[in-house]
Amino acid sequence: MSPEGLIFEALFVFILIIINGFFSSAEIAIISAKRSIIDKLSKDGNLSAAVVQQMKEDPDKFLATVQVGVTVVSTLASVLGGIIASERIKPLVETIPFLPVQEASELIAIVVVVAIISYVSLVIGELVPKSLAIRYAERIAVFAARPLNLISRVTGSFVKLLTTSTGAVLKVLGIKDTGQKVFVSEEEIKYFIREGRASGVFEETEAQLLHGVFEFADKTVKEVMVPKHKISAIEIDTPSEEALKFISDTGFSRYPVYRDSIDRIVGVLYNKDVFNALEKGRKLDVKSII
Repeated sequence: MSPEGLIFEALFVFILIIINGFFSSAEIAIISAKRSIIDKLSKDGNLSAAVVQQMKEDPDKFLATVQVGVTVVSTLASVLGGIIASERIKPLVETIPFLPVQEASELIAIVVVVAIISYVSLVIGELVPKSLAIRYAERIAVFAARPLNLISRVTGSFVKLLTTSTGAVLKVLGIKDTGQKVFVSEEEIKYFIREGRASGVFEETEAQLLHGVFEFADKTVKEVMVPKHKISAIEIDTPSEEALKFISDTGFSRYPVYRDSIDRIVGVLYNKDVFNALEKGRKLDVKSII
């Protein structure tokens, strides 16, 4: 047994794990990539972004391609791991001068290889790639799109078989095809607004305005409008002292101004204009302020 052979085989397994990481990151990135950003890149002439658009429109085909790649790579890594365990690690374990260990050398070799490959696969082949894909979804999606598209073409017949089989199973389960349309619920949008406010994307006022859109849609006319007889309005010829007392008692920021009847609105009086006039020493004249 040559050390060079063990190093070569271990390196090959590591490369397979890296490839598995590529598939894992591509899957998460393409699913997570924001459509608005991908659409803009595509309109700007980015061909890879256009491929990502196609994959988002047909996720069954894309996911089947990823699964084919992951399955092939995992199978190769498992086979090579078995070879390393039986031909490389087992002879090393058998050199240990302890009979129980020697008798269980094959089992020990398999456990050692499985533990190492599983650990490296989880970290390098799954967790790290997926974490990166979440952070840099659009970049990784665009980077991975063309290689995945090439693999999809090479494995086209098998991928078609997988997608057809998947559709058949879903049909048997009574799950209908939704046309691949992605809908975002009101609660999801509200969640995005809260997250945007927390991360500084939206100012407090902007977040309140966006939330107000949903709240306004749920209100009735009765909740929004004020009955005519309850409107706090000022007659245009109201004396200044009386107008000031009315503004002070009601405390609104603006008042409809009418002539003779509430049905004849002639303007709006803002209390800030009233205060400005008083600060300048002017006598309050409703006619001149509205």
